[in-house]
Amino acid sequence: MESFHVHPDYKVTLYASEENFPLHAPTSMAFDAKGRLWLSTAPDYASAPGKASAPDGGTSGSLLILQDKDRDGRADYHTVFASGLTQPMSFALAENTVYLARPPQLLRLRDLNVDGTADETTVVLNGFFSNKNPSAISAMGWGPDGGLYIYQGKGGVSHLETPRGPKSLRDSGIWRFEPSTQNVELMASHPFTQPTRQVIDATGNSILCDKPSGDVHYAGYVSVPQQYPYAESEAIEAQPYKPLIIAGGTTPACLLATNTDFSAAEDGNRSANGGGIEGGYGHPRLILAQHGAFNGLRWYSLSDDMAGFSAEELETPLLRTTDTNFRPMALEFGPDGALYVLDFYSPISSSPDGQPAKFSAQDPRRDRRHGRIWRIAKKDSVVSPAINYSQMSVDELFTYLLSPSPTRRALARRQLQQREASEVLGQLQRWITKNTSQQAQLEALWVANGQSILNDGLLNSLLNSKDVNVRAAAARLLRLRLRDVSEPFLKLHTLVDDEHPRVRLEGVLAAAHLPSSDAAGLALLSANKKSNLGMGFALDRTLKALAPYGKPSLLTSNEEERKQLRLRSLSDAELLLKTPGDRVLAEILRRESIEVSQRLFYLSQQSVALRWFAELPADNALVPILLASLVNSGESGLKYLYRKVRSWRAHARDEFRWLEAALRFRLGE
Repeated sequence: MESFHVHPDYKVTLYASEENFPLHAPTSMAFDAKGRLWLSTAPDYASAPGKASAPDGGTSGSLLILQDKDRDGRADYHTVFASGLTQPMSFALAENTVYLARPPQLLRLRDLNVDGTADETTVVLNGFFSNKNPSAISAMGWGPDGGLYIYQGKGGVSHLETPRGPKSLRDSGIWRFEPSTQNVELMASHPFTQPTRQVIDATGNSILCDKPSGDVHYAGYVSVPQQYPYAESEAIEAQPYKPLIIAGGTTPACLLATNTDFSAAEDGNRSANGGGIEGGYGHPRLILAQHGAFNGLRWYSLSDDMAGFSAEELETPLLRTTDTNFRPMALEFGPDGALYVLDFYSPISSSPDGQPAKFSAQDPRRDRRHGRIWRIAKKDSVVSPAINYSQMSVDELFTYLLSPSPTRRALARRQLQQREASEVLGQLQRWITKNTSQQAQLEALWVANGQSILNDGLLNSLLNSKDVNVRAAAARLLRLRLRDVSEPFLKLHTLVDDEHPRVRLEGVLAAAHLPSSDAAGLALLSANKKSNLGMGFALDRTLKALAPYGKPSLLTSNEEERKQLRLRSLSDAELLLKTPGDRVLAEILRRESIEVSQRLFYLSQQSVALRWFAELPADNALVPILLASLVNSGESGLKYLYRKVRSWRAHARDEFRWLEAALRFRLGE
């Protein structure tokens, strides 16, 4: 711990280690409704077939439950829920149940007599690719909608049998599994290597990382279910895409921290201590766990940027260490508000954090005996009393849906989604009537969906919310229930024409789940309004996913709009082959995905350059080059240019000041 340099406002303590518990090669963790910390251990990770490698001479992994009974911030008790497991890499908790990844299978382990140990093991899904790759399922986690999201890494093809027919995915992507119906849907296909679990804000906006590369993605931009087979290179080349953050180095985990995380205690639905990492309501901060070029926890402030976010790294890291064995595998906020960091602790970089296998399975430096859990909290904080959500009444659980703590809201929501429907749904309707805030209504929508109930009236209400993020959240849920809602095309038409790009993006993503050319036409309508590379990438992938159902139906009676939409449905390569007319030139110049040099090639006519220049904001990358090409134009062009440049004085760019002086001289003013 002496190697740790923690942010001056925080403190780090050791919650548990291999010295006190069988914490050998831990791989993932999660908190349950009783406030206990579960973790998987895989001392057999990267073992050669048939070779014993665990500390006890065996080859088994296990699921452990840790508790801090005396509430001093350190674990003091543990039980073993299951042992004899083969390389358990990821899991998700339900009531007296664990869903465990064991490719090619997803297992359900149940504690039937509630004695704290697994009594029954059932295969619930079969067909994930394996290839002796334990990270084929790289992560799992519950979404606020009640679905279990399963994150598949790169390296093979999965073929799953579902109630709605077979589903296939080559390489990496995201599945959604609904335990109550056994239904599986492909939610995203993207060339990740090993995606992390999505981290989700209060209204369902989500971010995920790619472990080996360190790339961080706004999930909406990469959430198109393009079906197998798909040509990865074709999809990327057709529409370039830039991640939210290119962090560099291995990034095994990420987490969002709100203004109430790191709080010491909470009473009911009010923060007793406050003092989170951000004052007042706002976007959460993004924490990245890394090792390699940087060892520790970096964090970033987030700001709205079109449909997604932009990120700016904070100057002082949350945690930095000089210990190169530090391997942060997972991050979780506990119900006590503290941040828990799972440390695989190994000198070998090819641990199950996404790094390629660079070392022999029997390399003597491979460490399978160590493992630590670190706890980071505010300096002035105390450990709050444990809360047992599993013993709460339905009324009490609804109260916690209004908690400022995302962890506590999520635990209460999962309990309500797992209770008997007859026990929850009547109370839910009364709660909706009493609590009319948009956040409360959204939580109610998620609870109902987790009970496999679609509240159509509530969904319609939230689709028309004045809050952009609530409208987008409702659109996200609509994507899951398109088969169940009335007039899905009418709803999508409204979404793709929304004034806000985040809502339009969700409309496009929802359209990708409707197998018809009309859905492609709806998605294409979003191109009538301003977008960015991420939105363009999502639209391009949506049109490719729907291509088997025919050319997009151009759902507009305006002939000018139809011509424009036809151009926008073309790939960059197809567009550049068109005969350059005004409409084609305008579309070429609009696309940021086309190289600047290629776009400027079409500016040989100064009249075209002037028309396009009139629409550019001052900070556009093309402005300085266009200025240079236009400064030699005729007198009318010079007068227009002079007026335009004078209007940009506030930007104080050197080239604008010099150009204004030159234009004044040329015009004799």
